[in-house]
Amino acid sequence: MKYIIELEDEPMIANSFHQEADELWKAKGFNSLVFDKYGLYKLAPYTEPGREAIENETWELAERIADMSYDDFISCFEGETEEYVYGLPYHEVKAKYDAWKKQKEEIHVGDEVEDNDGTRGIVFDIIGTDLLGVCWEEERVSHFFWPKSYCRKTGRHFDEVERLLKKMRGEQE
Repeated sequence: MKYIIELEDEPMIANSFHQEADELWKAKGFNSLVFDKYGLYKLAPYTEPGREAIENETWELAERIADMSYDDFISCFEGETEEYVYGLPYHEVKAKYDAWKKQKEEIHVGDEVEDNDGTRGIVFDIIGTDLLGVCWEEERVSHFFWPKSYCRKTGRHFDEVERLLKKMRGEQE
């Protein structure tokens, strides 16, 4: 980086405590930027650490929110208006968005999923945090559980699957 700094036309009166120079020159537009005949001792541009990264992250979140459907916006921000949400601090908006996205991406019984080959099925059981029991569209029930990492949600959900399983176990809804 290069800087062009304009100095005052007349030197300041030399201070007795500054022994190395007879004249001190003040930089125009600065209160305390001073040069002597050797130049400025330390000049480094000030940039806020990570400012560009923070600005980029903020704009990316704003774009994701602007691209949300109305229903997703209402779900994410618990029925609040755009004006209310836009008045919140960034960290609150991000926390609400991240929590909503995590909940939305969670797989539940009744969700339609697609495996890595594009075959679709309905989740009928979840074991632990990583295994899914899936009834595939080819009318076959998997004989073992599939890792969640092999499946992704399609966005469709069938409440009747969960209700049917509850009925079979004799549970009340």
